[in-house]
Amino acid sequence: MKKKLMAMTLSICMATGALTGCGNTSSQPTTGDAQLNTETTEQQIPERDFTFGFSYMSYSDALGKKIQKVTQETCDILGVKTNYVEFGSDMENTISTVQNQIELGVDAVSASFAYSEILQMCEENNVVQMYPSGYISDPDMLQYVSQMTNFGGFVSENDYEAAYDAVNTLYENGCRNIGLITMPDGLADFMDQRNQGVRDAVAEHEDMNLIVDYQGFPGDYGTYLSQWLSVYPELDGVVNTSNDGTCESAIYTANAQDKVKLAVYDLQDGTKQAIEDGVVVWCATGQENTWVISVILAYNQLCGHDLIEDNTQVLYRPFLYIKNADDVEIYEKYVDGDIPVYNEEEIKALIYDYNPDVTLDDIIAVNNAYSIEDIAARRGE
Repeated sequence: MKKKLMAMTLSICMATGALTGCGNTSSQPTTGDAQLNTETTEQQIPERDFTFGFSYMSYSDALGKKIQKVTQETCDILGVKTNYVEFGSDMENTISTVQNQIELGVDAVSASFAYSEILQMCEENNVVQMYPSGYISDPDMLQYVSQMTNFGGFVSENDYEAAYDAVNTLYENGCRNIGLITMPDGLADFMDQRNQGVRDAVAEHEDMNLIVDYQGFPGDYGTYLSQWLSVYPELDGVVNTSNDGTCESAIYTANAQDKVKLAVYDLQDGTKQAIEDGVVVWCATGQENTWVISVILAYNQLCGHDLIEDNTQVLYRPFLYIKNADDVEIYEKYVDGDIPVYNEEEIKALIYDYNPDVTLDDIIAVNNAYSIEDIAARRGE
């Protein structure tokens, strides 16, 4: 029996998914072995009636818009209804948003913050918890996850590896005295991995120093960078692990384009121009498509075909790395444009209803192949 759940005034966007027509069948198949089973597609596909709930800080920022766009497109392909909720800057609000979504009768929810309350609510109410772009390191919570029957699996970018690449790219661009602008330690495991990766990578270079760091929330990052530019004349590089777009603006305002280089997670409205101008020399983006994989795994599980045997396994995916104008061009055309990164044929090839031969290895192959080059190749370039 579902628990009595707390009421909360929410801004909820309801959208009913409808099965769309054929996708871009002229493109090459998704990298990996999974392809549509033609015998299955000629047979009647079981009718499903699922609703997926998605919660995120804000669907008005650049990444939030992309997450809503790709999850809605994926759910439309699969005939899944959707429920979108924003929880704002207070991460603990995710508990209340999930409570309310479960009360509304969703079959799966996205929640990528390590709260035992959410894990328990999903398990007790037979709601599949999707965990896109995140993972849990707490041993007790992992033990609970290992025994859950309603867990959709960890699907995440490799944040630690990316942080190493960010620092090394700054080093290659001549940066030796850098700053770190990030969210607070202990907030989320994926953010802790980013922070630790930066610190470890800097420590590997004898002539590189982390001279200043700020831990706070997006919205005021540029203010602190502006102060640093005045206080630390030796500053020549900055890693921003949760880009809000204000650091790029601070560089231009201070006319420091030739002095300080940025490495940022998340592509904001002004980031593309900053990359072309050589201000941003490294950008990790493309996390929204991790959510597509989470939808696929949850859909299969709800249909009785759980592809994941070990709930504690993390299915890692690379970020999309954008470092120059050529990368920006491909990104704008095939990621940020109207052409989906994963089209209908490629998505259905990973769904048991359409392809009974699909395995976890097919999901892993798609994850491992994810890159700017992979997207361009699959779309004919």
